[in-house]
Amino acid sequence: MYLRQSIIHFASRDAMDIDTLGDKKVEFLHNHGWLNTVEDIYKLKNHREDLLQCEGYKEKSVDKLLNAIEDSKQNPLEDLIFGLGIRQVGKKAAKILAQQFQTMDKLMLAEKETLTKIHDIGEITADAILAFFAEEKNQQLIEALKHEGLRMDSDQIEKVESYFTNKTVVLTGSLERMTRDEAKDLLEKYGANVSGSVSKKTDLVIYGENAGSKLQKALQLNIETMDEVSFISEVNRYETT
Repeated sequence: MYLRQSIIHFASRDAMDIDTLGDKKVEFLHNHGWLNTVEDIYKLKNHREDLLQCEGYKEKSVDKLLNAIEDSKQNPLEDLIFGLGIRQVGKKAAKILAQQFQTMDKLMLAEKETLTKIHDIGEITADAILAFFAEEKNQQLIEALKHEGLRMDSDQIEKVESYFTNKTVVLTGSLERMTRDEAKDLLEKYGANVSGSVSKKTDLVIYGENAGSKLQKALQLNIETMDEVSFISEVNRYETT
């Protein structure tokens, strides 16, 4: 059961996003002996003719599945990290790790001290990452996926030195001139770490209309705050240079 669930998670939309490889298909392929490990996903192309002999598996649907599997090899590192199912590592943490280390090899060699210095990666998560990559079976899985041609690096994000560089920033309230995602993308472009909660580690809170408890907590903790107008003005300094 755990094996099937790990394959289903790996293929899911939030992970490697392999179209049509859902629960029932994974179970069917597993029962036929063609899908026993995660890396077996990338060997299914060797069973194309076998699949075409199965009831309900027409040429169009089989090729759609195999093409989706092939396309997934180009997914960025963050999708692969999440797909591996490392305990404590959700979608957000996977993205942070991919941005920080850029390659799977560097992540696998990371030490606990390096991991815990990363915002939003605490000791429990760091221990889970170290434990995962210390297991020989997981090291073999990574090597097998490399051999199958999966991408092991991240999309490079061109970061610009700015007022926000290396600051932990929280967005709160309704922004009028851009969406929250657009503001987040700008902050990451200019080197900020964007967090969803305010803590003593927060450096700056950017707020819009109807900002609530996060802004109040920032004020209580004497954390710097910036309204949307000031934020856009600061961003424009770099956008026009």
